[in-house]
Amino acid sequence: MRKPEFTRILIGLAVVAVVITAGIALYLTTASSKEKTASLVNHRIAFVSTRDGTPDIFVMDGDGHHQRRLTGHPAADLYPVWSPDGTQIAFLRLNESLAFGRMTLSAEDNGLYLVSADGSGEVRLTPPEMTTFALVPPAWSPDGARLAFVVSRRAVGDETDIMRMDNTVEDVYLVAPDGGNLTRIVKGALVNQLAWSPDSQYLLFRSFPESKLYLVSQDGGEPMSLYEDSHPRYVTWSSTSEIAFYSDQDGLIYRASLESGEKVALTHSPLSLSALTWSPDGGQLAFVTAGGPGEPRELYVVPASGGDPVRLNAVDEWLSWPAWSPDGHWLLLTVMELTAGGRIPPSALYAVEVTADRAMRLTGEDGFNGLGAWAP
Repeated sequence: MRKPEFTRILIGLAVVAVVITAGIALYLTTASSKEKTASLVNHRIAFVSTRDGTPDIFVMDGDGHHQRRLTGHPAADLYPVWSPDGTQIAFLRLNESLAFGRMTLSAEDNGLYLVSADGSGEVRLTPPEMTTFALVPPAWSPDGARLAFVVSRRAVGDETDIMRMDNTVEDVYLVAPDGGNLTRIVKGALVNQLAWSPDSQYLLFRSFPESKLYLVSQDGGEPMSLYEDSHPRYVTWSSTSEIAFYSDQDGLIYRASLESGEKVALTHSPLSLSALTWSPDGGQLAFVTAGGPGEPRELYVVPASGGDPVRLNAVDEWLSWPAWSPDGHWLLLTVMELTAGGRIPPSALYAVEVTADRAMRLTGEDGFNGLGAWAP
């Protein structure tokens, strides 16, 4: 007579065990999720917003809290980039009339500026006579000693053979954070990207429209062309001084060693890309597809050793400007709403947790909110 009772006890214990196990699993999952969400609070983000009229530089916590405006000039303040020690932010101030086109009109306040992360101590790093800048984000060297930026000017002499349709070419300059040691290291090129090597000794720049990648020493000298047969685009450095790029020639993503010159394809089917960035630990790359008119852009990650890209579906909109958080857990994205008319589309900043494929919206959609950059 006791056998059925004993069986019921065993069944009851099994049910309790399942419930406890499920509860523990749920707790661990929730705790892990909360822990990673909490990790966002330990980060800071600089970004551009037009919520108060013209584009200004803002900062906020990594989870979107404590948003604060740092600049408030009638011109457009764009492309915030943090100093390696996280205490200052450099940005371009451009004549607002053409700030979202390719090149700005000359204006007396145009220039490369620096502001402390608390909004104090804004200074101009470039001389007043330097007023026409290309829409290329400045790049701060990892050692903190120099900022690279691009100036547009009218083509002269042989430069007319490569000039843009508006008769301009670009020069690349370096300047110290105190405004000293202003030096031109590239003259008469067509530049649309800058990227420092991890040791701060070299600068990569991409020349458009011939789709050539060049390496130049921080001391200047003749730039060296790299991987001409691949037509590189969206170049990104790893922490180990390798580079990755998207090839306009065959639509593949490559990993390359500048020491040996060898390159290895990481993807095997042609893609159309709009952005590519290497994770801080070097383990994977994130990229955004280009998409056609009216089509959403898609976010993917791919192992740095190669393999099948994995799509992250947390945000399915028109995506741009992906940036890894310093701990490699999150990708910051500008998510735009493309509308007819309206020069500046409504947009918001999102953080996508890579392993969980979930997204957090960090800003509202009141005007343009984007071009986000994580503090180190």
